[in-house]
Amino acid sequence: MKKKIILFCILILFVIGLGNAIVKNIKKRRGNEIKEEVVKIPVKIMQVKRGDVREVVSASGDIQPWSQVTVFSKVTGEVEKLFVDKGYYVKKGGLIAQIDYRNSALAVKQIENQLSSARINYENLKKDYERMKDLFNQKVISEKKLDDARTAYQAAYHEVESLEAQLELAKIKLGDTRITSPINGLVAEKFIDEGEIITEASMSKSAPLVTIVDIDTVKVVVNVGEKQISKVKKGQSVEVKVDAYPDKLFMGKVYNISPVTDPQTRTTEVEISVKNTNYLLKPGMFARTNIIVTSHKNVIVIPFDSIVEREGKKCVFVVEGNYAKMKEITTGLQEGDKIEITSGLAENENLVIEGQNTVKDGIEVMLVE
Repeated sequence: MKKKIILFCILILFVIGLGNAIVKNIKKRRGNEIKEEVVKIPVKIMQVKRGDVREVVSASGDIQPWSQVTVFSKVTGEVEKLFVDKGYYVKKGGLIAQIDYRNSALAVKQIENQLSSARINYENLKKDYERMKDLFNQKVISEKKLDDARTAYQAAYHEVESLEAQLELAKIKLGDTRITSPINGLVAEKFIDEGEIITEASMSKSAPLVTIVDIDTVKVVVNVGEKQISKVKKGQSVEVKVDAYPDKLFMGKVYNISPVTDPQTRTTEVEISVKNTNYLLKPGMFARTNIIVTSHKNVIVIPFDSIVEREGKKCVFVVEGNYAKMKEITTGLQEGDKIEITSGLAENENLVIEGQNTVKDGIEVMLVE
């Protein structure tokens, strides 16, 4: 009986030991299966490089001529010759039109003849007056005769003055028959043709001859919001793009900032000057501008979207070996989709640019193209 009890106990111990061994083996196998089921997070990386980043104020507006003048005739008469047409380039002082000058030239000639005679008369009467003064001092003539000589002399003097003034005006009128351009520029509009008559009525209505625009330099007029206008200063460089030349970048400078803000739009008008080589930029074109406020060169620059927030801090992930490592960073200037890193990240590190929102610090990752 005692032997049976001992054998029974040994059997129980054997069963318990076998059971423990089986359990351990199952746990081990399950552990291996769990390890085998761990999935590596796929990420895409880029090597951190240095570059340039700028702060810009973006605004859009219209292109306008640097200056614009509408030319009128100051005299009446037939347009004998028109020297320009729409699209012509004319220099300052260049001839635009010749109005019939014959009447004006005749008037100048007549006044010149009258003035010549008046000057001779004046000189003769002056001599008579000087002679009469001597005779009066010698008590040869009366005071009345002296007064008469003085009156005639003074009248001749005033006649010469009047004719000189008339001649000056007549010469100005003759000069006005030659209509010239007050600026360098292109003829944007032509309102008259050769042979047409300029009348007093048309002059009173300010009928123009041509409109001339100076587009050697153009101005881009944009409106900047009040939150950003404090950043804009005269002399800042500006990038200008137009739809007509999508692959071309024009450079300009801020040359004028309005002293007032529009109370309706809360914007301030800013004028930008742009050299217009080959006249590619046309008045009326729509332009997009980037006013360069400041620029940082040769700094660490990364894609803005690679930054994640962890516990209120800006962070990025880099890959060291096959594992993700989280790094806290500080940022500087942002330009579009790129941003400057001022601390926390070094050049040539492998930055996670895809998958950063799913990885965790220390997790094993798999690199993808």
